[in-house]
Amino acid sequence: MQQPFDVAVIGGGPAGAAAAIRLARAGARTVLAESVGKKATFLATAIDALGLRPRVAVAATRAAPLAAAPPHGGR
Repeated sequence: MQQPFDVAVIGGGPAGAAAAIRLARAGARTVLAESVGKKATFLATAIDALGLRPRVAVAATRAAPLAAAPPHGGR
């Protein structure tokens, strides 16, 4: 997950998942952070099924590690 992203979505609930999908469909490189491992696995499977894997990465992590080492390249 070292590639740059345009948007970080924190939380993979209904609103976060919908936001990540809409952003990816609009062309944004998106990382979706979800702290619950089983939910993150489910979201990754759904993203794959929608064919959005090149535009969306699912990170099974809390927001703090993403802030410490931003996957967006520090822009």
